[in-house]
Amino acid sequence: MRTFGASAVARVISAACSLLQVPLALAHLGSQAYGLWMTLTGIWALLSFADLGLGLALQNQMSAAWGREDPAAMKGLLLYGLRRLTQLAIVLALVFLPPAWLIDWPHLLHLTDTALAREFSVAMPLVVLGFCINLPLSAAARLAAAAQKPWLTPLWNCAASLAALAGVGVAVLLQGGFITFLALSLALPALQNLGLGLHVWRTLAWEGVAARAPDAVSRRELWRGGLKFFTPQAGSLFATSALPAIIAIVARPEMVTQFNVLQRLFGLLAQGQGMALSALWPAYAEAQARADRVWIRRSFMFSLKVTAAFVALLSTVWWSADFLIPLWLGRSAPAISAALLAATAIWFGGLMLGQPFATLLGGLGHATGMAVYGTASHLLAVAGMWWWGAKTGAVGVVGASATAYLAINLPCTVGESLRLLRRTT
Repeated sequence: MRTFGASAVARVISAACSLLQVPLALAHLGSQAYGLWMTLTGIWALLSFADLGLGLALQNQMSAAWGREDPAAMKGLLLYGLRRLTQLAIVLALVFLPPAWLIDWPHLLHLTDTALAREFSVAMPLVVLGFCINLPLSAAARLAAAAQKPWLTPLWNCAASLAALAGVGVAVLLQGGFITFLALSLALPALQNLGLGLHVWRTLAWEGVAARAPDAVSRRELWRGGLKFFTPQAGSLFATSALPAIIAIVARPEMVTQFNVLQRLFGLLAQGQGMALSALWPAYAEAQARADRVWIRRSFMFSLKVTAAFVALLSTVWWSADFLIPLWLGRSAPAISAALLAATAIWFGGLMLGQPFATLLGGLGHATGMAVYGTASHLLAVAGMWWWGAKTGAVGVVGASATAYLAINLPCTVGESLRLLRRTT
């Protein structure tokens, strides 16, 4: 109970910091620069799919080693994963940096502010470098989850959120530009993951444990598992991170600001759901290693009840958004259409409904199905975003993503989960 309380307090503080950043940054940067800031942080998050699913597969194998009480194997898996993620980061830097320098991003993103366009010339290479530096460090959160210490991650998120809020405040006082805000967004996650990793390592007291490197079978299974998780993971990141970039391209950066306001508002509820369900993925893997089917079913039913409560809260926030947003942002509040509000609320609601089912399948290692129907859903979403988005702007981009998810991904995920549960009785 103490662990849950610490996690809850940390997430509440992080959410409050996230909300407080918006009026400060929006009033200082203006709608276009703020929209570009959110677009680039979304691209940075989207690049996380480039780990080829290795992070999630590594988490599952480390969780199984934890369930077997085998710290030597767990430590060996972590060191192996760190080496491979570092090598992958170097390759990605060589692949992505040239186009990041050469593409005319200001033209592609419809920038009208010439001063902002000049600053933007170094923005995309900075995003690529920040991502590549952070990629191996992202294994810290996988280790914390696998060691059944998921509460450490929100505590370090809380510290990073407080630092980000302080950084935004200082940047505003010193009249920092767009690049200052972007560099702040890229540096803090890397420092957060570094601190988290060192904290978990010290907590596990591994100094006297000799790492046992994974054998050839385990290494092959790690890569196979990673490829299974790759498409669902890419789809999840696409759903949460790619929309700002697509909105900026098919509409304009100012529309990203409107979407981001809604994303942060509804995202509070998604974070709350995530707080309640975050420990289940590695716990499912551990329970499967112990063949504890009763616990799996009981925990899944708990996740459904939690999700129903948060979806009900989302409906309430949707209904009261016209009051909440001006109260939050004051004079900086952008005018948001009812259509964009509805599309974003439905999109978030669908993602939240699918979360307990995707967590069950991922934790038990059943990712092949999600890869197949996830790919179909993503292709439909991309086609719909460009077609519908060109006609209606941000509403079409968000609406296409929500429609594809609700039509394909959600029913298939639910169906596969229910079949899996019947087999575990």
